[in-house]
Amino acid sequence: APPSNQVDFRIAGNPTLITGTYRSGSGTDLRYNDTSYYVTRGAGTPRTIVWEATSEAINYTTITDITVEFTGQTDKAGVSQEFYIYNPSDPAHTFGGYDASPDQAGVYPSIGTDATAIFTFGDTDIAYVNSLATKVVKIKLKATYTSVFDLRADKLVFKVAGTPAPTFFRDYVLDTTPTIEVGSYVLGDFVSLGTDDTSYYTVRRVGTTVQWAAVSEPIGLDTLSSVEVRFIGRSTQSGVVQGIYV
Repeated sequence: APPSNQVDFRIAGNPTLITGTYRSGSGTDLRYNDTSYYVTRGAGTPRTIVWEATSEAINYTTITDITVEFTGQTDKAGVSQEFYIYNPSDPAHTFGGYDASPDQAGVYPSIGTDATAIFTFGDTDIAYVNSLATKVVKIKLKATYTSVFDLRADKLVFKVAGTPAPTFFRDYVLDTTPTIEVGSYVLGDFVSLGTDDTSYYTVRRVGTTVQWAAVSEPIGLDTLSSVEVRFIGRSTQSGVVQGIYV
């Protein structure tokens, strides 16, 4: 079972690409396990991708557990992938704040299939994050292969537990597509509902009604003190009456 008061934190901004060629996507594409990717291509000999990612600010007074979960895929079978934890306070981390040996390593076994890597921080690395005035987690990803390859990064989440429970207001979104109860599906999915932009989840009325149900992503807090639901949408007709039920 996950630790008490575990909260998912996302990447802040975009990955910092050190080695490789940018193809498409941004840090926003790393929020969910879906069909939206941050894509980079290997460069050099052997072909290599290296990028760094830093979490958004972590609002715990004291962090007790950090687990990183990454999901991605490649267009070549056999691509090697490594993760490194940033901790310049550790004397063993002599490579720009990283250890020479990876903290997690694996190989993509097949083409175009999502694979998930999970690794947990040790006490020394947690102590470093706790020492920061603004607590953030920083990691480095490295992928290598013998010929040209693309890495399609799908989801990166920093699962953090601590004490006391964070007393802050943050946004949670959907991680599954709404269930249509009345209406006809037109286009879009739960990702379309994650940001206020020009991407829409669209349902057409059946009779006079559209009705669908939605569930948030998991909220890793023991106690909630306030919940606000915010919905932004538009209609093709004026005068449409909308109701939201909890």
